[in-house]
Amino acid sequence: MARTDTSRPHALPSAPEPPGGCCAPSAWTADGSVRDLPGWAGGHAGANRSLPTTNGDHELLESEGPRIRHRTCVLRDAIELTGEDLARRTLAAYADLLRDVDRRRIFRMWNFIPGIDARDGSGQDRYMRFNAGRFEAFARAPHAEHPFPTASGVGHAGRDLVLHLLEGPVAIETVDNPRQVPPERYSDRWGPVPPAFIRSAVVRDLEDDPLLIVSGTASVRGEATVHPEDLEGQLDETLANLLELLHRAGVATDAPRLDTALVYVPEAGHLPRLRERIDAELGGGDFEYRVGRLCRSGLLVEIEGTLRLGTGRP
Repeated sequence: MARTDTSRPHALPSAPEPPGGCCAPSAWTADGSVRDLPGWAGGHAGANRSLPTTNGDHELLESEGPRIRHRTCVLRDAIELTGEDLARRTLAAYADLLRDVDRRRIFRMWNFIPGIDARDGSGQDRYMRFNAGRFEAFARAPHAEHPFPTASGVGHAGRDLVLHLLEGPVAIETVDNPRQVPPERYSDRWGPVPPAFIRSAVVRDLEDDPLLIVSGTASVRGEATVHPEDLEGQLDETLANLLELLHRAGVATDAPRLDTALVYVPEAGHLPRLRERIDAELGGGDFEYRVGRLCRSGLLVEIEGTLRLGTGRP
């Protein structure tokens, strides 16, 4: 399948290459449309309709196909929010996003956070403040005993907090990575409230074959960022984490591979080397790339993706 460069939003044409060489791609901006999603997920979304919200702080949109519901929440100008205000407004937005949704059937979420790694006067960054609101919304939702969904949380160049959710009549089996601490068990080194997501899951009844859905995966071992300032080392660690998830999902392979991948990178100058290695080492599937900040300032690459497991596999 063709590879798509989404340093700009998915399915939008890239700027023409200037004479005499290529300029660095610009950072991408989430806008609350299906273009925010990776290509595989966009096929499960349709035309949006507006839904009522509990207040006027955010917009709630939904598209519903024969089986799958795609819901989006956009909190405008969230870049202006700081500290407890960001946590509070995130809680309200997330509460509406989850309203009347069966948490047990959420099989993927995306969280696009402006200024994600900027810190406030307390020493917390914006991702930590976001996590406080997200975690509380899940705690208040029905079926709080159910595992969190697979998810990605990354920065983008726009001003809005943009949330996406996919939900449907599917069976979901959590797949953990023993090389890493489960996010909900992180220490307060990463904020007073932990991130609300799981590493990956096998999803049945979404497509003909079971689908392994992998959350944003990076150079994290235990709960620590490893190989700081070392792009090659971080990519090695990220691929090792992906391989471990495949093994835990029952895939017999000596090398990591994905059918689809969306790669986030904060430094555009790293794209050529990342493309070279990822295209070669992950199996050459349908791979997309975006320039955006990550949830930790020391991370240089994050990869999410999917793998069709095939009949007879878990």
